[in-house]
Amino acid sequence: MVVVLAATNTEVLRAVVVPLAFSGAAADFYGIAFAFLVWRQNSGGMDERGRAFNAWTAIGFAAVLTVILLVSRAAEEWFGASGVIVAATLAGLVNVDPAVISVATLASAGKMTPTETALPILLALSANTITKAILCIYAGGYRFALRVVPGLALVLLAAWTGWWLI
Repeated sequence: MVVVLAATNTEVLRAVVVPLAFSGAAADFYGIAFAFLVWRQNSGGMDERGRAFNAWTAIGFAAVLTVILLVSRAAEEWFGASGVIVAATLAGLVNVDPAVISVATLASAGKMTPTETALPILLALSANTITKAILCIYAGGYRFALRVVPGLALVLLAAWTGWWLI
């Protein structure tokens, strides 16, 4: 998200740097702690399946971004700041980056102040994290979710703590 905001609107990045730093630190802490536990258990080899790039994923991302930009702009026109908050939250259920880009673009256009963007960005992050937790439970099962969901919750708690402090 930091890279997305740095490329889209540095003023918005400055407005959310504390929540993002807190959540990043929490993710680092959880990841290091979890890696240490796995290392101590010596769990064996790595699963190396997968691909680094998929053209259909990129096309899908572009389509989602386009729809979210249009919906966010329309919501802002029709409902003001409340519409942006709702649109960003709903968009975050699918993908957080287009929601963040949309909110940052509205700030660039002068429709929102950078400070006003923090709430919809964190709500989009929260919605996306909830989606990830549900997918962890559904696709990975109970044991997988027990490993991943606490880390997701820690990241969200840290982000909102950072927001509350600013």
